[in-house]
Parts: sequence; structure tokens; C-alpha cells
Amino acid sequence: MPVGLTELVSALPTFALVLARIGGFLMFQPLLGGESFPVNVRLLLVFALALVISPAVEAPSDPPESFAALAIGMGAEALLGALFAQLVMMCFIGLQLGGTLIAQESGLAFGSVVNPATAEEESVLSTFYVQLAMIVFLAAGGHRVIIGAALDSFASIPLLAVTNVLERGTPLLLDAVATGFSMGVRVAAPAILAMFLVNAGLGIVSRTMPQFNVVALGFSSKSVIAFGITAVTLPTAIDMFSQGVEQVSGWVDELLHTQAAAHWLAR
Repeated sequence: MPVGLTELVSALPTFALVLARIGGFLMFQPLLGGESFPVNVRLLLVFALALVISPAVEAPSDPPESFAALAIGMGAEALLGALFAQLVMMCFIGLQLGGTLIAQESGLAFGSVVNPATAEEESVLSTFYVQLAMIVFLAAGGHRVIIGAALDSFASIPLLAVTNVLERGTPLLLDAVATGFSMGVRVAAPAILAMFLVNAGLGIVSRTMPQFNVVALGFSSKSVIAFGITAVTLPTAIDMFSQGVEQVSGWVDELLHTQAAAHWLAR
């Protein structure tokens, strides 16, 4: 049955709101949100997903009556999508922080590379941790989980009904930031402790044997020790990352299920 112009125009607000939520999610999530993924490809993917999903999404009970109201609603939907993406992104930032701390303490920060995910200069260790986390995330099916959560949000969180979710999601985002920061410190703690002991030993050597080139000895020894400790503690770092992602996924599921129950009771 052909779709009339009236039906097409009436469906545009729903499509725009779905487009905003999907766009906020895909633009800020860790896999496709980086600079290594072209912006035009991301926009095309957002448009295609919104075009497929919007016919199955229930129209808002109180549709926007003006362009300004629609723009405000799209902004709220984009914030909701970005909230879901940033909750997961904090785990990647935690590993990146750990690699940066290790590199700064061991002297490896002098050799910076361009991270393809952010197009910024970062230490080799932090880039290595982030890329490894993405591999583990993809191997564990995390991409299917977060995309599924974004799609399920339309069933549990109606369009233009995101105010309560954003209010409850803001404390969760702060908890995710704390989780990522704690993860980074715990990942870097063994190497930082080892670097402290190395610096203490080099200080003793410089006092007792001034003829030694402590700078050259310290740079090489700290680099070797940092690589060794990173290799030994790498499985533990991956376990911390997996636990952090699992915890954040639980928060997202709880948020979606709570809102779904509230929506069902309201009906």
C-alpha cells in the first residue's frame, strides 16, 4: 500500500527523534566514535539505522508542535544516546589513563604516537592498551551488547520521555568516571611502585658512585622494567577492563528495565 504525503510528513518528527538518539550513541561510543572512522560514513550509518528503526518505534504521545520543540526533543534524545555510549567509553579511558601513567613514570612518554581512535599524540603504552581493549571488546561480543541496548531503549524509553532517565543516568555516569579512574590507577600501580623503587636505587647509586651515568642507566632500566611489568600484569588489566564493562552493562540494563517498568505502570 503506497504511503501518502500526509503520512510521510507526520512520520518525520518520529524519524528525527530516532535519528538524534542513534546519532548521539554512534558518535560517542568507543568503536565508531573515534577519528579513525570517517564522519560521513558514521552519518550514513546513523541515517540508515534510523530509517530502518523508525517505522517500528512508537510515536511520542505528545508530539512536538513547533520546530523549536522538535529541536529541544532531538537534543534530549541525543544526550540519552551519548549517555549510553559514554558509560562504556569510561572503561576504555581507564585503561588509557593507566598506560599514560606508566609511560610518564618510565620515560616512555617521550616516544609518542598518533592514536588512530582520537587523532591525538599519546604514549605507545596507552595506545596499546586502548587497541587491545577494543580487540577484547569485539571478541567478547560487546559491540552486539551495546548496539542491542541502544535499540532496546526505544521499547523501554519512549520518545520525548528521557528526562527521568537523564536524571538517573547522570549519577551513573559519575560512577562510571570513578570506575574508569580507579581502573587506571590499579593498572598503573605495580609499575609506579617499581619505578619508585628504581628511582630510590638510582638515588643511592648517584650518591655512592658519582662517576656512573645515572641518567642513561635510569632511562634504559626503567623502560625495560616497565615493559616487563606491563607484560606480567596484562592479564590482570584485561580482567579489570572486562569487570568494568560488565558492571557498566549492568547499570545500563537496570536503567532500561526500571524505565520500562515505569512506562508500563504509567500506561
